[in-house]
Amino acid sequence: LLNWNHHSATQTTYPDGPFAFRYLICDQKTRRMFEGNANMAAGVAVNNAIQYFKCKTIFKLNPTTKKLAPVENPIME
Repeated sequence: LLNWNHHSATQTTYPDGPFAFRYLICDQKTRRMFEGNANMAAGVAVNNAIQYFKCKTIFKLNPTTKKLAPVENPIME
């Protein structure tokens, strides 16, 4: 219904108005155009480190399709 497919701790810190605009009104394509911040970069870095350390298959954003695609982890082979 709302096409809300992601959650992060930062979302809970937004006031009601900006939260409603970002996550209830804007679609995912529009949200991806918003400027990132240090919390987002840190979340991505931690996620990548865990995936490389623990997973045989990692998921990367395909630049052509803009969707996650499974890739074999070269470290775990």
